[in-house]
Amino acid sequence: TGIRGRATAAHLRRLAGRRDVAAVVLRADSPGGDPLPSDLVAEACAKLVAAGKPVVVSQGDVAASGGYWLGLAGSCVLATPLTLTGSIGVIAGWYYDAGLAGKAGLKADGVQRGEHADLLAGVRLPLLGLTLPERPLSAAELARVEQYILAMYDRFVGKVAAGRRLTPERVRELGGGRVWMGRDAVARQLVDGEGGLTDAIALARELAGIPPGAERSEERRVGKECTI
Repeated sequence: TGIRGRATAAHLRRLAGRRDVAAVVLRADSPGGDPLPSDLVAEACAKLVAAGKPVVVSQGDVAASGGYWLGLAGSCVLATPLTLTGSIGVIAGWYYDAGLAGKAGLKADGVQRGEHADLLAGVRLPLLGLTLPERPLSAAELARVEQYILAMYDRFVGKVAAGRRLTPERVRELGGGRVWMGRDAVARQLVDGEGGLTDAIALARELAGIPPGAERSEERRVGKECTI
């Protein structure tokens, strides 16, 4: 159903203030999408870690692009050997009406002031509730979009470099939209180790200082480093 960044981030921030929460396991199984929800979740994870609550990220079948980004502030990231992860990159596209509306007998008309005011104007498709723009991007608009993509990619690289303690140059070698299987991602320091959800829960208990079989421990080893 999607990352639901605002709701998920709000829930994680609430956990940061709860005394009965010693650690958090965040399950990430997403191919990504809009970077904003992923960044919101990552910032909320950072608040949990700052509050002394370890966050173990458990990657599922796919944790790519935004699905990878959201776990960058976690204390530790686990992937299964078959997890597809990474995809450090940014992609964008533009769909427009190249004759479909005419074939369907649909027309749209309007007035505008400003060279780019009609960028999203077009035929509203029945039933789907979507507006199909009537023209492609101009050369100037394409150039502006390219600037946005490159800026977002630089930000993504910076987030990965800080979260994984890698140089930006190394991240660019691993990035460019490439995806990695879990074991390859471990070897390249994109994740910390191999393991499934059960392993992530056990690791979260260990990082929080909760002994095996105990429900909670008042003597938590806050800030223990993730070592796999």
